[in-house]
Parts: sequence; C-alpha cells; structure tokens
Amino acid sequence: MYLAGISLNQDYRALVISPSTPDLERLIPLVEACNFTAMGVTSSGEAWEILEKTLPQLLVISLDLPDRGSTLIRKIIPKKPDSLIVIGLFDPTTPPEVESTMAEGYDFLLETSFSPTALRAALHSLTKCQQTSTSKTICQSETIQHQQQEMEELQDQIEQAFAMSNQTAMEAEMAFIELNMIFKAVTGGIVLIGKNMNIIRFNDGFLQLAEIDRETARTFTCSDLFPNHHCGTDNCSILKVIKGEPHVEFETEKKRKDGSIRHYNITATPYKGPGGELIGAVVYILDITERVRIKRELEQSREKYRTMSLVDELTGLFNKRHFNNTLSIEIDRADRYGMNLSLIMMDIDNFKIHNDTYGHDQGDLVLSRLGEIVAGSIRSCDTPCRYGGEEFTIILPETPGQNAETVAERVRAAMAAEPFQPNPDETVYKTLSLGIAEFQKGEKLAELLRRADQNLYKAKKSGKNRYIYE
Repeated sequence: MYLAGISLNQDYRALVISPSTPDLERLIPLVEACNFTAMGVTSSGEAWEILEKTLPQLLVISLDLPDRGSTLIRKIIPKKPDSLIVIGLFDPTTPPEVESTMAEGYDFLLETSFSPTALRAALHSLTKCQQTSTSKTICQSETIQHQQQEMEELQDQIEQAFAMSNQTAMEAEMAFIELNMIFKAVTGGIVLIGKNMNIIRFNDGFLQLAEIDRETARTFTCSDLFPNHHCGTDNCSILKVIKGEPHVEFETEKKRKDGSIRHYNITATPYKGPGGELIGAVVYILDITERVRIKRELEQSREKYRTMSLVDELTGLFNKRHFNNTLSIEIDRADRYGMNLSLIMMDIDNFKIHNDTYGHDQGDLVLSRLGEIVAGSIRSCDTPCRYGGEEFTIILPETPGQNAETVAERVRAAMAAEPFQPNPDETVYKTLSLGIAEFQKGEKLAELLRRADQNLYKAKKSGKNRYIYE
C-alpha cells in the first residue's frame, strides 16, 4: 500500500489506484492540486478493504490494473452514491474502447499524463451535471415514494371505511365523511374504476389532471381520459388488476389542451367492497413530467460529455483517441472483407513560423478554419481527425488510393485559396503537405500510419503545398 500525506486513521476525499508505485507518486500530487486529500494503493484488493469502510468523493483507477478494475467497479456500484465520481486513466498509446469502458461504471476517462487543469475541467463538468439534476431527481423520487405510500394507505382506509358502512347508520355516515376527506386530502389524482371500465368516483386532483369538469367525467371511461397502447387488450393494466393482480404500475403521456405533453405515473390496485368482493380498481395518477425532463437532461448531459471526450474542441474534428479506435476497426473490416481503405495525413506548411510571427491566437484561427475545410470536403462515412498540433488525418473507408487523391487535392486547393488576415494591412495564405497510403491486406495499423507519414514527409521535402501517393 502507498499512502500520500495522510494516515489510514485520517479522512480522505480521493483514492488513487495504480499497480505502479512510481505512477502513484506522480498521480497523487496531480489529484491533490485539485484540492483533494489523496490516498494511494497499488491493488484492487487493498482498495476494496478501504472502500468497505468509507467511500471518498473521487476514485481514480488505472486501467492498467488486472481486468482494468472492472471487478472493483462492480463491487462499488451497489453502494455508490451519486456524489462519488469515478475516473479511469489509460495509456494514450493503447486507448480503450470508450463506450464499453464507460458502460462498466466510469464517469470520465483521462490519459495518464493528465494535467490538474484537465482533471478540474472533468470534475467541473460532472459535478455541474450532478448539481443541476441530482437534487431535483432526489426530491422527485422522495415525492413519488411518499405519494405511493399515501395511495397504499388510502386503499387500506377505503376498505376500512366500507367495512364500517355495514354497521350502524351513524357509523356508515362517519365512514362516508372519512372517505370524502381522504379523496380531498390525497396528493395527485385518484379515481375508482368499475369492472366495465366506467368511472365510479374521483377526486378534484383527477379532474385537474384530466382537464374536465365533474359532470363530463362521469360520461367517460378511463381509456378516454388517459389512453395507453394496451387499452382494450388483455394487457390493459386496469383489467389485470380486475382479474386478480395485486398491483400494476406503468407510465404514459398525454397531450394537454395547451399543446404541451405531460407524463404520468399510474398505479392500480384492487378496489373491494365491505364484504371483500371485488368492485373494480383504485387508480392513482401522478404527474411526473418534471422527473422525466430531469432524467432526459441528465442523459443528454452524459452523452454530451462522453462526446466531448472524443472531439477536439478547437477544430470540431475527432481527436487522436477516436482516430486510433476508428482506424483499428476499419483496418479489421477491410482485411476481413477485402475492401479498400485509404488514409490521408496532412500538415500545415511553416506553421511554427506563422505562430512565432503572428501569435498563437492567429495560429488557432488557421487550425479552426482547416477543420472546417476538411469537414466540408469529405463524405459522411469518412472520419476527419486532428492527430496532434498542426497534423490532421482523414480515414476513407471503401476508398482506393486513386480516389483518395481527389479528396487530398480538394482539401489542399481549398486551404491554399483561403485568405487569413493576421493584421489589418496584411493578408497571408497557408498551404498543406499531404501523404496518402492505401491499406494493403494483412497490414497493421502502425505500418499504414508509417507509409502515410512517409509520403507526407516526401511532400514536404519536394516543395510543400502538394500531396504524394506512392
């Protein structure tokens, strides 16, 4: 076990797990630079001994662990609070498959060489998403649980009220009064449905949700007011209760008079008379539109941050991690089915001189514009990436080298014709050198990259502002 800055008897807010002690010595200061008190261990077993006692706010796990830490993650999930953030660290030379890795339970992935700034950005994104949704979701969940408990208690009280009606007239009158009080006090809509699906009784909450008046409600069946695709079939939830199921719950949506779509949670239980005979169903209706909205926003936020981990922010193209994953997949596909595959690598000519002369902000404008040119010059099935610095790549599935030349020339010509104005009185033009390589059967990713890069180097040496395909 490796401990940094604290002892086992002290509270800690971050746990770092890596099989390499030198890596822990490097990683823990980076985590602590983000205002965490950190502890480090070198195995999943040591980590679990600590996590069984208490959970930190941040868990940083190296994917170099045996089974990439999956066993440890599976143990944590049942007791994992929403406030715990789990970040996976990977070697950039062997990036993981993002979707499957995130599905194992990681909230974010970072390269092992991350900076404190990158960690702060990831934590800010994740905690902002939690803060804008978790508290509302918890509130909604607690409200629904409370209201479902009310419904169950209501059923008991209704049965008790009907039982009392068999006693003296005075007791029957008191039961009727009690039943009315229950109907008025309960949160949400409640309606009593008969065996023929007619509406027997309801409260004011039901009328508000259904947007009808009291007299009109008596002329409708439940399917008229809150239709579901199972209505009229053997899978009808109310019919299931009438046939003997003790509890049925489902969600549905309804378009209101103002055009808005509202979402509802509907729970049905048996409705019995004083002698225990089945009369119909007690149906409890709760508006869960806000809960549905929060859930969708949370899912969209997670998808947004997952996408951000694959896209270069400056150019809008995919990053090197996505490039490696995609090219590996396309090589396997081309090799298996004997399909064409081409790769273009490009580099901005004299870019360092441009940066040194006009400043990095002007250099960023060039990079951003090149990203737009590349994206606008290819098909939807092609994959444009910023490989690093001023280097860009295009993966061209089902494309022979001769056709890749057409794409390379299109990008080269568009960039060469693009004016840049770093100063009000000065206009400059930037050019590209490009290398093209066509996949050869049995070839590995590294060799295809090497040949494309070699042709790029030849284009540079032979005068720049051109492409080479050999």
